[in-house]
Amino acid sequence: MKLLYFLPAVILSLAGMASAQPLPWTEVDANGFYIDGHAQLTYVDIDMTAIDRLFGADLSAGYVALGGPLTWGVDMDIQTFRADSGDPLTATWFSLFMETDIGQFAVGAPRPAFDDYRPRTPFNDLSLVGAQAQSLTSSNAWRTNLQGDEMPWGLRYDGQIGNLSFGASVHRFDDADMTAVGLAARYRFDETLSLAAGYEESSEPTRDMRAMFASVDVDYGRYGGQLIYSEIGEVDGMRVSMVTASGFFRPIEPLTLSLTLRDISEIDEPYYMVEAEYELGRGAYLSLGAGELLGRQIGELAFGWRF
Repeated sequence: MKLLYFLPAVILSLAGMASAQPLPWTEVDANGFYIDGHAQLTYVDIDMTAIDRLFGADLSAGYVALGGPLTWGVDMDIQTFRADSGDPLTATWFSLFMETDIGQFAVGAPRPAFDDYRPRTPFNDLSLVGAQAQSLTSSNAWRTNLQGDEMPWGLRYDGQIGNLSFGASVHRFDDADMTAVGLAARYRFDETLSLAAGYEESSEPTRDMRAMFASVDVDYGRYGGQLIYSEIGEVDGMRVSMVTASGFFRPIEPLTLSLTLRDISEIDEPYYMVEAEYELGRGAYLSLGAGELLGRQIGELAFGWRF
């Protein structure tokens, strides 16, 4: 896996020019604790079959030592999916981090840098359509953690040079005998336009896998759009690529309307989703979506909470 050999040199060269990356938490209380996340319960109807329920949550909590000579802390992240049928899926990440003048370093089992820089479409990752799309756009490290019972160990670095923010991470899964290395970056031209890209390689006993994405985002507040190219598969073998185009419009403050179109290689079936989300206040919302998923009609009704 060639990327693993070059990663230390890449990190050292970037760190020499980098400044501290904005810290990952959104709100810290007076004692240094923080918690934020997103939870959603979705009712799904596919081709007039019985309605199924899907619960998804993406939670982050931790502690930051403020006021001392060093800013350090602990961070824990859990992402889980639980449906009426099938086994629950859960990915857990836990790390110690330290903020320095040249960026942030994390050790333990930090979230993969690839997935934190990966763009999100208007419909979120916690819906059925979003979760299925996430399986085609996320890192191999994230998928291995989600589908298995093993938390990896690893390292991560994040930094910033002007309008360019970037991250690199390496994860080792002993039971799965897999090592994954990922790089990702985002450049913000202004408040409305940004570009992002990421690349990951993972070495497994019988094959080497890779994942990549490149995206452009435009956000004018009331309306915006996004174009994403993503790819997963074997380094020297079969790969699946996907092009995603999406847009949103807010006719009134609490209401967001969105349309997402996808084209997946080797699949001729249409893939689109129309969604309306209404904010109820204090982070709560209702959403209604309809579309076609690989030739099957789908409808989703969801209640969620962002905090």
